[in-house]
Amino acid sequence: MACVRYVAHKYGLVPADPVQAGRCDMICEAVEDLMGQFYKANMGAATDADKTKFRTETLPAWLTHFDKSWERSLT
Repeated sequence: MACVRYVAHKYGLVPADPVQAGRCDMICEAVEDLMGQFYKANMGAATDADKTKFRTETLPAWLTHFDKSWERSLT
């Protein structure tokens, strides 16, 4: 994530408002966490049950979280 933050700062992609910048960081960190869950459920020794659980439980929970975060950010 350090490289992503560096590039974002270098090219002016980080909001000037610290609250908005914090929200961006929060989203980036959450996506990284979600990708970790994806790899865990789909790579290596993952079983079909792991894949199904990711699709039916983990991913919908994360997407609900993202949706609620997005709605809060608009207010």
